Amino acid sequence: MGLEDDISDIKSKLKELSLRRSSIKGQLTKFKNYLVTLESIQLSSIQVAELSLKVKKIELLSTTFDKIQNEVEIINHTNLEYELTERDIIESDIITCIAKANSFIEEASIHSEARRKPASKRRRSRKRRAPARPAQEPQPAPTIPPSKPQPQQPDPPQPQAPAATTAVNTTRRAKTVKTRPSLGTHGTLQVEHPGTPLTATQLKLAARTDVRPVVTAPPRLP
Repeated sequence: MGLEDDISDIKSKLKELSLRRSSIKGQLTKFKNYLVTLESIQLSSIQVAELSLKVKKIELLSTTFDKIQNEVEIINHTNLEYELTERDIIESDIITCIAKANSFIEEASIHSEARRKPASKRRRSRKRRAPARPAQEPQPAPTIPPSKPQPQQPDPPQPQAPAATTAVNTTRRAKTVKTRPSLGTHGTLQVEHPGTPLTATQLKLAARTDVRPVVTAPPRLP
């Protein structure tokens, strides 16, 4: 009974491990079919992110498969050659799928970078075409020339009083002086201030035939 139980346990354990290995192979096949759908399209940024997550999941699945396959090879050591062939097939599929997925991700990143470069080149070309504004040099402060002294203008000559005014003033002063008729020598009548009217006495003397009036020069005023 004990040996038969052990054999039964070994068979049930091997069956369980085989089912778990088949599940890994099914997930790997599903991932391979998903990669086929991505071969003829240009991946968007969302698809690239999704593919990156799936690759990480397959990498974890590869670790799980390695543990299961080790136990299977120990239990089914009688069919070790078959189990080693099965290992090689599954591991090769895992490596191929991961490599193919990484190539899609790299190719998508290259296309994305290529789309960015023309836009950056256009921006740079626009910057190059735009003329650079020359730096404005500080303008020197305007210098005010010293003011030249204005030449002093000579005082205008004072206008001289006309001779008529002087004569009028002299006449006015002469009027204030009392005239005194005098009988000159040789029967002449002297009038000291010209321009003054003759008095009655002077007129009588002037009427005489032997007397003629003589006008003397007016005295100089001090």
